[in-house]
Amino acid sequence: MTADAENTPVRPPVPGPRPPATRAVPAPPVGAPPVPTAPAAAAPAAGSADEPWGRVDEAGVVSVREGDQWRVVGEYPDGTPAEALAYFERKFADLAGEVVLLEARHRGGGASAADLRATATAVRAKTVDAAAVGDLEALRRRLDALLLDLEQAAAVENAAAREAVDAAIAERTALVERVEQLAARDPQTVQWKQTTAELSDLFEQWQTQQKDGPRLPKSAGQRLWKRFRAARATIDKQRREFYSELDEVHKSARAYKTTLIERAEALAPKGEDGIGAYRDLLDSWKAAGRAGKKADDALWARFKAAGDALYGARAERESAEVEASKEKIDAKRALPKRPRRSWTSAT
Repeated sequence: MTADAENTPVRPPVPGPRPPATRAVPAPPVGAPPVPTAPAAAAPAAGSADEPWGRVDEAGVVSVREGDQWRVVGEYPDGTPAEALAYFERKFADLAGEVVLLEARHRGGGASAADLRATATAVRAKTVDAAAVGDLEALRRRLDALLLDLEQAAAVENAAAREAVDAAIAERTALVERVEQLAARDPQTVQWKQTTAELSDLFEQWQTQQKDGPRLPKSAGQRLWKRFRAARATIDKQRREFYSELDEVHKSARAYKTTLIERAEALAPKGEDGIGAYRDLLDSWKAAGRAGKKADDALWARFKAAGDALYGARAERESAEVEASKEKIDAKRALPKRPRRSWTSAT
C-alpha cells in the first residue's frame, strides 16, 4: 500500500433499507406432523376490476386507485387499516349519495335545471383529488353525463322562460293601454263609479301579474309601470276635479232649492189661491239641478209638504162644495111633490 492510499480517509457505507422485522416461529415438537402451508395468492393485475380501490401502508397512509395510479388521500394513524379504509369509503359514499340525489331530482322534474347544473358542477369539482376511496372515475363519468342532460334541459327552460316573459310583457302592455284609454276620455262624460271600479280591477290585475308572473327585465318593467302610474294619476286627478266641481254644483242647487222651499211655504196663507204660484216654483225646482241624493230627498220632502198644504186647501173646498150640494139635493128631495096637471085635448 502506498503512502497516498494510507492517508486517504475511509468513507462509511450508506445504510440500505432496513428489512421488515420477522417474528421467530417456534419449532414444532419432536414427532409432531408437519404444519401445512397455504399457497401464495396471485397478485391482481394493475388496474383490474378485482383490485381494491384503496390501500393502507404501515404508517397509516391511505391511497386510492385511479386507473393505473395510486393517489394519497390522507392518513389514519390511530386505527386499523380496515378502519382507515372504512373512513375514506364513507367519504366516497357521501359523494355518491349527492350524485344519486341530483339524478333523482332531475328525473322527477320540478327542480330548475340551471340550479341542478350549478350543484352538479360543484359536486363534480369535489370529486377531483377527493379525499375518498372508491371508483371516483365512474362517479365523474356519471356526473359528466348528468351535466350534459342538464345543459340541454336548461336550454329548454331558458327558451320557455323567454316566451313566458314575452307573454307577461304583452299582458302588462294591454293593462297599460287600457288605463291610458280611460285617462284620455272626457271627464264630463265619464261614469265615475264604473270607471273607478274598472281602474281598481286593472290595478289588482297588475299586482297579481307582478306577484305570480315571471320577473320582467328591469328596464321593461319600469317603463310599463311608469306609463301605468301616470295614467292612473291622471284619472285620479280628473275624478277629484269632477267631484270638486260637482260639490259646488250641489251646494248651489241646495241654496237655490232652499229659497224655493221658503217661497212655497210662504204661500200657505193663500190656500188654494197659491197653487198657481206653486206650480211656477215647481218648474223652477225641476230646472234647479241635483243637490245630492240625501240633500235632494230632504229638500223635496219640505217642498212637497208646502204644495200638499195648498192642494189640501182646494180639496177641502171641493169637499165642502160637495157636501153643500148634497144638502141642497137632499132638501129638494124632502119637499112635497106637487100634483101633476093633466092636459086633455079639446073635442
